[in-house]
Formats: sequence, structure tokens, C-alpha cells
Amino acid sequence: PWAPETTWNLGALYAHESGVFGRVDVLGAGKQYFDGENTLLQTPYQTVNLRLGFARDGWELSLWAKNVFDTAYTTKQVKDTAGNRMVEDGDPQTFGISTAWSF
Repeated sequence: PWAPETTWNLGALYAHESGVFGRVDVLGAGKQYFDGENTLLQTPYQTVNLRLGFARDGWELSLWAKNVFDTAYTTKQVKDTAGNRMVEDGDPQTFGISTAWSF
């Protein structure tokens, strides 16, 4: 219980000498059970993350998206003594802007 059969990550990064860059990551998890009886199941799923930005002279500005296709998945499932199932959903589709400074 609590561990997917498999996990994997495939990523690609393009960085131009001008400072423009783009990155795509695909993350996957295999079938996962959340109890010893194997009745609480999360089927295999994949999520896609994207980042597009500009970096120069220690500064970086980027636009990003996580779980681009809003894949529904659970990170936790439990059953109480009455048989009710409680589920914690995975992170939904999220967008943002980030800035960083390295020195």
C-alpha cells in the first residue's frame, strides 16, 4: 500500500543563447493501492508541467503551468469504520509567474 507500482519522469529543456528557455515535464505514476486489502485504488495517471521564461545575468522570469490538462488523481484514500471512503485529491491545474535572482 501507499506506493505506486512505477513512477517515471520525462523532461526536455530548450535554452537559446538569447536567454529564452522552455521546459516540458511529463510525470507518471502506476497503479497504487491505499489499503492492505487492495480495495482503495488509484489507477495509473500522468501530468504535464510547462515552463517558459527568460534568464540573463543571474535573473530569471518565467511563466509556468502545472498539471496542464487538469488530470484528476488522488494522493490519499482511507476508509473509516462505517465504510465511508475519504479521498485527498492531487493538485489541480495551476498557473503562475516566478522570478529568481542568483548571486
